[in-house]
Amino acid sequence: MLASTEIDILTEQPDARSVSQAFVHTQAGLFSRLLVATLYLGLVLGVSLIATPAKFLAPSLELAAALDVGRVTFALFNRIEWGVFAVLAVLVLPLRSGLARCAVMALGTTLILDTTWLLPTLFERVSAVQAGTPKPSSLHHMLYATLEIAKIMALGGIIAAQIRAFSAHRERTSS
Repeated sequence: MLASTEIDILTEQPDARSVSQAFVHTQAGLFSRLLVATLYLGLVLGVSLIATPAKFLAPSLELAAALDVGRVTFALFNRIEWGVFAVLAVLVLPLRSGLARCAVMALGTTLILDTTWLLPTLFERVSAVQAGTPKPSSLHHMLYATLEIAKIMALGGIIAAQIRAFSAHRERTSS
């Protein structure tokens, strides 16, 4: 049930932007942020820290095939990430919370780096291995892993901020 101040916000400003601005400040907006951030965190953990390393443990999977599966997986995952990020950004950026907003900007920065530079570079390295002309070792995989850890930390920050906001909301409404 909406608090009277939340209803006032929704009824005082009828245009679509105002309604969406008002939504992010409601308990439903808080739960939406928490849900989307948790989903995003689960995706990053599942793809980057579980599925990807696991495929290299399969003894019957040739390196070239494992790399090709990784290339396809990360290309698709990058598109999915942009969609989830867009929803999260719409839910978080209207807030006054510095932590959540900074975390969303950090996520956006990592996605831009992934999409425009790091993934194309890694995909080029995969193609070289498949062509039988592997390139010398580089720090690109380590940098990608570092950015994934940064995403996990940013999402953890957003989740923590939403849990704190929920606790504060409960304290205000219960007293």
